[in-house]
Amino acid sequence: GLLAAPQSFQIIADQPPQPHRLPMSRNQPDFVFYDTEDGVIALKHGDDILYASLYFRARFAINNLARVHLLTPTVERDATVHEQSSFTDSGMVYVLPDRVIEAQTQRHEKNLPDVRSALAGTTQPIARIPDDVKGFKPGKENIFAGKADFYRLRYGPYLIAMNCTDKQTFTLDVPDAPLPPRELISGHNVSAGKPLSIAPRTAVVVYLSQTGN
Repeated sequence: GLLAAPQSFQIIADQPPQPHRLPMSRNQPDFVFYDTEDGVIALKHGDDILYASLYFRARFAINNLARVHLLTPTVERDATVHEQSSFTDSGMVYVLPDRVIEAQTQRHEKNLPDVRSALAGTTQPIARIPDDVKGFKPGKENIFAGKADFYRLRYGPYLIAMNCTDKQTFTLDVPDAPLPPRELISGHNVSAGKPLSIAPRTAVVVYLSQTGN
């Protein structure tokens, strides 16, 4: 699959210099991008670069897991972390099977005979499946089964909230911080203890200037 890589590199290397720079480049202005369909967000804040997937490997049910990639001048971290989510419950649950190889999918599944999954038998709630999606049953992969309406993720000094619905409005409680919390998309300071209103198909990123979970 990489046989064409040298030629592709040379095509790019031969391009004339351009004045434009990618938004995550050093010395570029602060930047926030988010996509409420895919539950992803990317931000540049000073020397920090943070990528987060809020809708992470939730193929079967709501798992309350996010994947983050943080880059600073002194550290780089990849982590799977806990988040909070609100969703429309279908009433169905997904029972985690005893799988230890490629536990997130059934592709190329080959369990080891002497290894058991500690999560086997635990349950996860399944979000509401649209009426026009036919044939769904628990244990079947579906993009709607684990898609939440609202996500809240705290990672280090960053508090992220995302509303993935078309009509609902949610609120986000802002905790206390040593300095006035700042909402990075609008560029405005916000009041600790005063809930923020998160409109449909929008996200907020609050910088709290302190570390935490």
